[in-house]
Amino acid sequence: MPIRKFCQKQYQQFPCNSVYIARALLKDIQAGQLNLRAMSLVFTTFLSLVPLLAFSFSILQAFGIHDQMQPVLEELLRPLGSQSTEITQKIIEFVRNMKVGVMGAFGLLVLIFTIISLTQKVEAAFNFTWRVETNRNFMERFSHYISVIVVGPILMFSALGLSASFMSNDWIQELRTISPFGIVIATLTKNVPSLLIITAFSFAYWFIPNTRVKPRSALIGGVIAGSLWQLAGWAFASYVAASSGQAQIYSVFAGLFFFFIWMYVGWIILLIGSSIAYYIQQPEYARHYGEGHYLAAQDQERLGLTLMQAIAKRHYQQTTPYTLESLKQQFQIPIPLLERCLKVLIFHKILTTDNQQPSHYIPMRPMSDTRIEDILKAIRTGDQQQVQTAKGLFGQFPPMLEDRQQSLRELAQKD
Repeated sequence: MPIRKFCQKQYQQFPCNSVYIARALLKDIQAGQLNLRAMSLVFTTFLSLVPLLAFSFSILQAFGIHDQMQPVLEELLRPLGSQSTEITQKIIEFVRNMKVGVMGAFGLLVLIFTIISLTQKVEAAFNFTWRVETNRNFMERFSHYISVIVVGPILMFSALGLSASFMSNDWIQELRTISPFGIVIATLTKNVPSLLIITAFSFAYWFIPNTRVKPRSALIGGVIAGSLWQLAGWAFASYVAASSGQAQIYSVFAGLFFFFIWMYVGWIILLIGSSIAYYIQQPEYARHYGEGHYLAAQDQERLGLTLMQAIAKRHYQQTTPYTLESLKQQFQIPIPLLERCLKVLIFHKILTTDNQQPSHYIPMRPMSDTRIEDILKAIRTGDQQQVQTAKGLFGQFPPMLEDRQQSLRELAQKD
C-alpha cells in the first residue's frame, strides 16, 4: 500500500477508533480492576523500593555514575513539593546503608527475590491489561528482568550524564547566546525529563507484557501516559501546595501520606497507558467492547472444524503457517472468538504454537491420528477453566450423564 493511502486510511480511522478506545478505557476504569492492581503495586513498590534502588546503586557505583540517582528521584518526586527533598534524602540514606557487597549470599538472594516479586506483580498487571492469561515462567522472568535491572539503570543514568555533559559543553554554551538556537536548546533541556519518562513508559509497554507488542502501539501508549504523568504531576503539586491543613493533621506523616498517593497516581497512569497501547494494537476489542462474542454450539463446532482444516492445509502444503492476525484477515472473524476456539484446541493437544513472534498455529500431531470426533469433543468440552467448572457443577451426577451418553450411542448404532 502506498504511504499516502496508508496515512489517509489511518487518518480516517483515527477519530472513530479514538471514540471506541476512550469508551473501552472508561469501562475498564469503572470495572475497578485497574484501581485494585494499582493499589497492590503501591504496597509492593513500597516494600521493594529500597532493595531495588540499593541493587541499582551498587551497579551504578561500579561505573562511577551513582551520583545521578538523587537528581532522578527528586525529579520523580517533584510533585510532592517541599516534601520531595526530604523523602529523597531519606531514601538515599537507606540505600547507602544497605550495602549489597556485605549482605552475604543469603541476603543477596533475598534482595533479588524481592526485586523479582515486584517485577512479577508488574508483569501480571500488564498482562491483565493485554488480556494475557499466562505469565512467564520463573527462569525466563529471572533472565529477562535481571538483565533489565542490571543494564537499564546503566543506560538511563549514562544518558543523563551524557546529556548533562553535552549541555555544559562550551560550544553549546556559545550557541545559547544566539537567539534561535538558545530557545531550542532551552526547550530541549527543559523537556529531557519528560522525554526520558516517555521512553521508559514505551519500553515498559513493549517489553513487559508476555505477548508481542508492536513498537508503534507501545510508543503511542508511552506518549499518552507520559503526557498524563506531566499533567498529573502539575495537578498533584498544586494539591500538595493547597493542602497545608492536611499536612498539619498528619504532622510528621504528611510526607509519607502524599508519597503513597503519588505512587498510586503513577501506577494508575502506567496501567492506563498500557490499556491504551493494547487498544491501539487491537482496535476491534475496543470497537466490540462488552459484546461478549459468543457463538451457538453448532457455530462453535463449525468454526473449530474450519480452523483445523485451514491450519492443517497450510501445514501439509509447507507454506507459512497461520498467525492469529492472518486467521482474522482470512475468515473475517473477531479475534476474541478465534482466541477462544484456538485456546480450546491447544488445551486438548490438537493444536500447538511455535516459539516465533507472533506465534504460528500448527497441528500437534499428524492429522491422520486426529478424528473429526476428537475436534468436536474438544469444542464441546471447552478449555481447562470450563472443564473444572463443569466438574464442579455436574460431578455429582456422573451415572446420569453416563447413562445419557450410552443411550445416545445405542440410538446411533440402531440408525
